[in-house]
Amino acid sequence: MKILISGASGFVGNYLYHRLSNNGFICYKLIREKKLNEREIFWDPYNNIIDLELLKGFDTFIHLSGANIAESFWTEKRKKILTESRIKTTKFLSESIVNLNDNSKRLFIASAIGYYGPITHNITTEKGQKGIGFLASLCEKWENSAQPAISYGIKTIFMRFGIIMGKEGGFLYRLLKLYRLGLGGTIGNKNAFLSWIAIEDLYNAVSFLLNKNQSEGPYNFVSPYPITQEEFCHILSKATKRHAFFRVPSFFIKTFLGEMGRELFLADQKIYPEKLINEGFIFSFPYFKQYLESLLNSTYKI
Repeated sequence: MKILISGASGFVGNYLYHRLSNNGFICYKLIREKKLNEREIFWDPYNNIIDLELLKGFDTFIHLSGANIAESFWTEKRKKILTESRIKTTKFLSESIVNLNDNSKRLFIASAIGYYGPITHNITTEKGQKGIGFLASLCEKWENSAQPAISYGIKTIFMRFGIIMGKEGGFLYRLLKLYRLGLGGTIGNKNAFLSWIAIEDLYNAVSFLLNKNQSEGPYNFVSPYPITQEEFCHILSKATKRHAFFRVPSFFIKTFLGEMGRELFLADQKIYPEKLINEGFIFSFPYFKQYLESLLNSTYKI
């Protein structure tokens, strides 16, 4: 299977590119910079530039492009960048695939569990409705921008990512450094749930769905076992052998980070991967404690 990946320079994209390549898939990168090797294809989605001839041989497209949601404060200017980097790129890629006149192609698009809003009082599956807030609206627009491909009959999967944990980047990588400095602690409500996924299982889920030709629609890329802030803090504290004295109160987050703080750092989401489970997917790391132990016991130093 020949796969083209956008956003392959990021934490998730780089991991997927190398794991898929090492497991028999022929992978190329869709890039916006100057080509460095033959496994790269240039595009400029903001000016509608892409060579359709180069896309014809690909079976599947994995679209991960988008500005980092937590990189800076959510000013109106930043919100526009976050939105356009997802909507414009997804819409242009979808239209480009349609122009290949081959609806046997498949499209995987990154999305997020932010679709369900920052607070989910009950366990939420893919049947859950869109929540409120900027992230929920962004995810809805993001997914809707793939409509050209869907309308043409291209099987499209929306990967609604939870908090992605890994040893080489992302949320856990940064937090472990803080905990080892003795700066760990809970953020906001200690009983708030974090819906997370090991990057190894993220890859496993993508590989699983690549082999299921009829799969389509949204999939929650999260462990079936979300963890509370308090549990998360306790496990990290024990693993790093450091006390986690610090606690960042909710009012502090709301005051200094506003909307961004409420939606990113004070989220309380209990998301369940119903479709993956029902289709027979088995998680390698369903429990956070088990996953963290596997990372710390590996030869790789975090």
